[in-house]
Amino acid sequence: MVQGGEPGGMDNTSTVDSDGDGFSGNQYADCARIVPLLNRLHWSTMNWNYGGRAGANALAYTTWENQGCTEEIQKRLGYRFRLTQAVLPTTLQAGGTLQASFDVRNDGFATPYNPRGLELIVRNKATLATAAVIPLCDGRSKPSNPAYDPRFWQSGKTTTLAVSTTLPATLAAGDYEVLIHLFDPLLYGRPEFSIRLANQNMWEATTGYNKLDNTLTITGAGTTLTPTTPTTGVADGIYTLTARHSGKLLDVSGISLADGAAVHQWDAWGGANQQWRVTATGSGYYKLTAQHSGKVLEVAAGSPDNGAQVQQGTDNGSSAQRWKIEPTSGGFSKLTAQSSGKALDVEGGPDATVNGVRVQQWAYAGSLNQQWKLTLVANGTATVLAARSTAEAAVSLSVYPNPSPDGRPTLRLSAPTAQKATVLVVDALGRTRARLEQSVLAGSTDVTLPAKLPAGLYFLQTTLNGRALHTTLHVE
Repeated sequence: MVQGGEPGGMDNTSTVDSDGDGFSGNQYADCARIVPLLNRLHWSTMNWNYGGRAGANALAYTTWENQGCTEEIQKRLGYRFRLTQAVLPTTLQAGGTLQASFDVRNDGFATPYNPRGLELIVRNKATLATAAVIPLCDGRSKPSNPAYDPRFWQSGKTTTLAVSTTLPATLAAGDYEVLIHLFDPLLYGRPEFSIRLANQNMWEATTGYNKLDNTLTITGAGTTLTPTTPTTGVADGIYTLTARHSGKLLDVSGISLADGAAVHQWDAWGGANQQWRVTATGSGYYKLTAQHSGKVLEVAAGSPDNGAQVQQGTDNGSSAQRWKIEPTSGGFSKLTAQSSGKALDVEGGPDATVNGVRVQQWAYAGSLNQQWKLTLVANGTATVLAARSTAEAAVSLSVYPNPSPDGRPTLRLSAPTAQKATVLVVDALGRTRARLEQSVLAGSTDVTLPAKLPAGLYFLQTTLNGRALHTTLHVE
């Protein structure tokens, strides 16, 4: 169902909460309330011209503009897809396997209502001739992977699209590019009806394609991508790591982007959270960077103990984030943490073969659950395209865990430049429950609420880079 209305339709002078959502009357005109409400109801359309600037509409228009959320509402009505990361190789052989992943975030209030198709275009950069079309969703039937259907790209969430396909062996050597095409299945070939991603400088109006500005160099015919192996050690590149005892991959739990997210074993499904860039750091050690988050594999708190959790964290150059990779037998290797001398280990021993078993460090005993096969996904020149986010995507306000079990969640404020910010926490009755004056660093700053909040619904608001930001918090 498409949800829509006019601004004044949510504004009246009544003091009665008629629908049980905790609001009444002109409380809807307040940005801290209306933005979370539109998000919760997945609002798609709004008649901005209904009633002009008179009567009930005047208060909503004026309040939203004064409080700074008009632009946010206009941009977030319906869906708003933004590419946050694309991982692509830069060199392949004709007839080889193209393995890529794309992370798309929906910043809008809703999802597409009508079916949409999705395909990747491989195009010659010199002639602009289409060399291959990789269909993922035709917009008419159920795709092989639900993630390929744009109608399932949920509001406020990031969807990872993992693609593995064989390129034509007849591709001529040369430079190519990969483009994203989100088309209307009833109007294929009409670029004005294709979906334009919210990133800057990606839209190609003449074709309806979204450009990635990547270069994929195709060499002579072949089927296998092989690294340039150094005389010793492991070649830099992007790999999957397969546990010898279970055949499952080293995987960041929940495709999380957060520091401290646990690592476990899971069936291969092609996600970027199962792909690790291996980079030599010297003295025989390497860092392993998760391709979905840009964070590195580490031992929690640099612990020297058996059983210490292995997780992802922001690279700080510590020895807890550096690993020695040494061959064992049968193409497998052991990974040893520099900080402790202990091995990367699947908890529970060789019989722990199910999905979700956590990965830890443990003294090496030669067990199968301590051995890993590194399989090359892309060579050392693979490109990780950090998305060219729009200016409005550079700032954000988020809270985790949400729902909060203890009323003391962590707020994350993200901005491209250092600045001061005031964060207000308002309850469902409009009462200010907390006010934080916070110094925000360039990048992301985490802060914990100074006092415990009782169970209930809360609205958080701040301003970063002149943009009003809002989010909701549920305390259990």
